[in-house]
Amino acid sequence: MTASDLATASAYRRFWFGFRHALGGIPSVFRSRRLLGLCAVPMAVHAAVFVAMSAVAFHYLGRLLPTSSAHGWQNVLWHLLLFALFGASILVSLLLAGRISSILCDPVYDRISECAETLAAGRPVVAAEPWKNVPGNMLRELVSAILALLLFGAGSLFIALLGLIPILGVVLNAVLGLSWTWLYVAHEYLSRSLGRHGLGASARVSAILANRAIVAGFGAAAWLLLFVPLSSPFIEVGAARLHLKLAAHGLVPSRLAPDLRLQLRG
Repeated sequence: MTASDLATASAYRRFWFGFRHALGGIPSVFRSRRLLGLCAVPMAVHAAVFVAMSAVAFHYLGRLLPTSSAHGWQNVLWHLLLFALFGASILVSLLLAGRISSILCDPVYDRISECAETLAAGRPVVAAEPWKNVPGNMLRELVSAILALLLFGAGSLFIALLGLIPILGVVLNAVLGLSWTWLYVAHEYLSRSLGRHGLGASARVSAILANRAIVAGFGAAAWLLLFVPLSSPFIEVGAARLHLKLAAHGLVPSRLAPDLRLQLRG
């Protein structure tokens, strides 16, 4: 799809363009041993944190198991309640483990983004920051993530208020709520590539909103992939590849060299 196509295509085609790029990160990882090795690091950390959190939850929930079955149906209900709590603890542990591993492995994700760009472009694009700058970069990304979360919360509150409108509000709440979630998820993964090309927190949000249909498509596929454990590194690779396409077509600011822009438009 050319630059003019991206600018003038229907919202559906642009949405599908973004959707395909999120899924495209999966085969890209398995085409490079280095990229696969990098992706294995946050996956391992995610798994380790999840197992540790689940073990702690199971340890304390296990103490609540009844020691006898003398109470009949009450005992059955108690077991059903504990079973539900076990399931909830697994889900919460999985979600929290993903967030914690993302923070702990931020420098690795930056390398994943860099490597994915290099493979897609056929040459280095923008080098990752030196390791000595890691603490400052992590703080910058944390501030950006907090600002994005506050914006997402404000937007979600507004959408919830629209839900109070009789009849129409239910439809608006469902459609806008899901779309807003997709944009937020996409921001989470595109933010690293945008940041590596010099964009601050507000500029990243502006770039996301300026390409809403494409970014929402990417976010929709990423949102679905997040239901698959340990999929975050694949989404990050897809985000880096999508960012390159958008940057090559001049749809987001970047540090791409002019000749590389022409090459990537093909």
